[in-house]
Amino acid sequence: MLRRDHRTSVLTENPAADALLLTCAVTGVVLALTNLLPMRVGALDNDGRNILSMKGNSEAVRALWVQLKIAALNAKGVRLKDMPEEWFSLPSRAAMGNSLCAAVRVFRCNRLMDEMKFDEARGAMLGMLRTEYILALRGEGNAEKAAAIGARFEKAAAAWPSKADVESEQAILEYAKALPERSATPDSDLQKT
Repeated sequence: MLRRDHRTSVLTENPAADALLLTCAVTGVVLALTNLLPMRVGALDNDGRNILSMKGNSEAVRALWVQLKIAALNAKGVRLKDMPEEWFSLPSRAAMGNSLCAAVRVFRCNRLMDEMKFDEARGAMLGMLRTEYILALRGEGNAEKAAAIGARFEKAAAAWPSKADVESEQAILEYAKALPERSATPDSDLQKT
């Protein structure tokens, strides 16, 4: 039977290395658990929340697939304008409260700018500001952040060439303001409109 000297470390012969390995292991476990626990930090969802948001939501599943394909091609040096156009089709309005789906709108806007279609991109930006405003106000419950985004929206709306577009977007903002105080979730009334 082997006898261990009480001064000998469990993993290595170096107690400092053991402490480093243990710290790394604990940190890894904590990071994995916090990534799996569904959370929203600001306007960003972690993997756990994204997994939940995809449950029964084919548009969110497609949006994740599109983001992964875009990232893969981007890593190979492919520009957005050279990627398949169907990847950039927008999810339904009801799905835009889902952060995965809302990200597709950002990619679409970036693609339009890569194609030098700045007027169309500006239109997409107005819609993005509207979505950001609603997510801040209803998704995060952060009225201060929503007000700042609302000011950016109004500045963009003032320069917008189509009065009808602005009125439509403003009506949506007014509707969101009038909703009862609660967080937007994938099943909320905000998502169904």
